[in-house]
Amino acid sequence: MTAPALISPKVRSSRGWTTRQNDVVIGSILALVAFLGLFPFLFILVGSFKTQAQLVQSYWLPTFPLHLENYAVAWEQIRGYTLNSFFVGAVTSLAILLLGTVSGFVFARYRFPGRNFFFVSIIALLAVPGVVNLVPLFILMRSLHLIDTLWALIIPYTVGNLYTTVYLMRNAITGIGEETFEAALLDGASGPQIYGRIVLPLIFPTMGTVIITTLTGVWNEYLWALLVINDPAKRTIGTGLQFFTNQLTTDYGPLFAGYLLASLPLLILFAFASKYFVAGLQAGGTKL
Repeated sequence: MTAPALISPKVRSSRGWTTRQNDVVIGSILALVAFLGLFPFLFILVGSFKTQAQLVQSYWLPTFPLHLENYAVAWEQIRGYTLNSFFVGAVTSLAILLLGTVSGFVFARYRFPGRNFFFVSIIALLAVPGVVNLVPLFILMRSLHLIDTLWALIIPYTVGNLYTTVYLMRNAITGIGEETFEAALLDGASGPQIYGRIVLPLIFPTMGTVIITTLTGVWNEYLWALLVINDPAKRTIGTGLQFFTNQLTTDYGPLFAGYLLASLPLLILFAFASKYFVAGLQAGGTKL
């Protein structure tokens, strides 16, 4: 019986070197992609500490002294927009979590006529482009006398994000082991008790995903807010930055500072909640 041939050190070294070369090439490509993605942000960061004269003098590199007063000027302009966005995002997130978790729990744990039909209808609504609803939704908000109020933002944002939330919550609850619910029923737990004491703690990552996606959508939404909000005091950060830009077209330091301040809440949110975002997608998006 012939003994298995051994790989010569030369071949092993050649293969190892090839692997290292591949790692270097892949790492270089990823670094280039990351740099291209971050370059606009870095450019804005550098420019936010400059006066107009410094920006003309040195377009790309940092200059001294740093002008921190640009951030004070920017914050004074966008403070109201930021607070409005926080309020709209917080109320929308709470409403979506309440309605979405209850609906997902009902779809996952209860049997009733039309259950599958309604759930498939919710999935079908995910394929409807939001722009299709702009005109009828605007007419509805005007009929309810909600134009130029923050409720004209909160209600459509809640309804628009509810379909995805119900889908994720139902799938996350379905993924909970059946023995968990059987043990709770044997202990005499009612439906609301199972929902509050067992289901909610177990689907916390999915709830974190919903909060992140909702706040990001509310924070960045522009078209609908532009249509229904005319009062400058009620603008959110998306439309407010546009008017802020028109006011400071010749003073880029405060303008760049305003962009960074507007981006800071989302950056902090993703920094602390990114792990819940990934875990929530895995838990809520794997079953139909």
